[in-house]
Amino acid sequence: MFGLALWQVLLIFTIVVLIIIPYRMVFRKAGFPANYGLLMCIPGVNIFMLWFLALGQWPSLVGKED
Repeated sequence: MFGLALWQVLLIFTIVVLIIIPYRMVFRKAGFPANYGLLMCIPGVNIFMLWFLALGQWPSLVGKED
């Protein structure tokens, strides 16, 4: 596959999975669709999504007071 050995493909897949799972959990707890975690593997988009999480209004906190 594109000149990559099987162990390299498995390593890349493992790293991507280890990135996606925690972000899916964070987005779900914040009240956003868990599939937003998939966007964290796209360079450039991941930085935008971090700012979106940090500065956006979380649906899970709407209506709750500090």
